[in-house]
Amino acid sequence: MEELGKSEFKIPHHLLLYETVIHNLRRTVKISTIITFLILNSCNLKKSDTDKFKNLKKENDSIYYKYESETIDKIRYEFFIDKNGEFKIKDESGEIQFSQVENITDFEIKDFDLDGYKDVIIIHPSNRVLETLLIYNSSLQKFILIDNFTNYPSSKKIETSRFYYSYQGAGCAQNDWISHLYFIDNYKIIDKGLIVGYGCLKNEKNGIYIYKIAEKDTTLIKYIKNENGFGQEKFDLIDNYWSNNLEKFN
Repeated sequence: MEELGKSEFKIPHHLLLYETVIHNLRRTVKISTIITFLILNSCNLKKSDTDKFKNLKKENDSIYYKYESETIDKIRYEFFIDKNGEFKIKDESGEIQFSQVENITDFEIKDFDLDGYKDVIIIHPSNRVLETLLIYNSSLQKFILIDNFTNYPSSKKIETSRFYYSYQGAGCAQNDWISHLYFIDNYKIIDKGLIVGYGCLKNEKNGIYIYKIAEKDTTLIKYIKNENGFGQEKFDLIDNYWSNNLEKFN
């Protein structure tokens, strides 16, 4: 019996052509889908980036070098140095109560005059202490600028009195120095006394000179000789003398 031989089965040509067309169509659809996805995703990314930029710009408009808030006299105040270096005080209504554009490095919120309400000290860049003072007026609910306060650095209130005293180095690594005694009337500084200290070089001039200041003249009322100067002891001397001799300057 004749054995049937194995014969190769050939796909008709028209079927091969049809399968190729179908394969290419599927591939084209896949590529089109990928391209469409990439385009849509690109649009979303651009929109997202735009939104991020807008949000960043909005945040940048509120960037502060320093920011604090305090409730004073039942009113919330914001104190800040903005990105342009300008110091501002804003009340809870959004009103800018005070602004200062001069060079500013810092500020401090404290009860300077010990009346129970916080005040503001603005600090300026300098090789010495340079400050601006704003006192809170509870009747006006405003911060009031004190005239000429930059000449009275490192000031301190003497408790149970109306007086303040300052300290300022006057050369020779602060071995020479001055201290003013004053009070504040109608937001102006009234000088009442002055201590001048010399201690730069060992000589007969060294010591402290205490003056009483009146409206029309300044009188030397005491001299304490010290050829070696006073060093760090001067701070205790200043505090003790002013605190215990106020009656001489009233």
